[in-house]
Amino acid sequence: TIEGVVGEESSYYLVVTDPDTGRTFVLKEGDAVAPDMVISKITLDSVIFLKYVMDSGKLKKETVVLKVNTDG
Repeated sequence: TIEGVVGEESSYYLVVTDPDTGRTFVLKEGDAVAPDMVISKITLDSVIFLKYVMDSGKLKKETVVLKVNTDG
C-alpha cells in the first residue's frame, strides 16, 4: 500500500506498507520493487517504473506510471 511521498525536490522517497506484515518501507529511485521492475523517478504526485520484458527474444523496457493520491 502506498502511504505517500516524502522528501524535497532534489530527492523524493516513496513510503509503502506491506499489508500482510504491517512493515513500512522507504524506497528511492533505483530500488527494485520486483525482479523485473525498478523505480525510475519519484515526484510528489507520481512514481515512474521501468519494467523489463522479453519481446521476441529481445530485452525491452516499458514505462509504467503510477499516480500517487495527494489528497491526504
